Amino acid sequence: MVAKSKKAKYFAHLEECLNKYPRAFLVDADFVGSKQISDIRIALRGKAELVFGKNTMIRRCVRNMCADGEHPEWEALLPIMVGNIGFVFTMGELEAVEEVIKEFVKLLAPRPASSRRAAARSPRVRRASTRRRPPSSRRSTSPPRSTRAPSRSSTTAR
Repeated sequence: MVAKSKKAKYFAHLEECLNKYPRAFLVDADFVGSKQISDIRIALRGKAELVFGKNTMIRRCVRNMCADGEHPEWEALLPIMVGNIGFVFTMGELEAVEEVIKEFVKLLAPRPASSRRAAARSPRVRRASTRRRPPSSRRSTSPPRSTRAPSRSSTTAR
């Protein structure tokens, strides 16, 4: 029962934001930490509001709002809502909000080898040495094995 009440509150909040704010844009939140999102929320207080949630719940809320034929602009967002995304709702200019968000973006720039740790690798970096090749493509440097005749102890019955 707790989950249903949380969903109802979320639907009410999202519907309020969709009706209240004249402007919004989608943001991709891949590789963004909770501390970054928290800092962005604090910086945007009074200027904009960040709303994240499950994509299926967002789609359902938007479809319910668009069922009457109102808000076709929201329905146009449904196909692009894929992956880890969120809404930024604002009354002001989008450029000003975008500048605030850009202040907190951490670029995944390569670091010098001396400061690199194994556990702190960027998730976008893939190293060939960490992936295993399929058995058919493994190359052996040793000469091929010769076929042996089966040993007598395993083939003879006592």
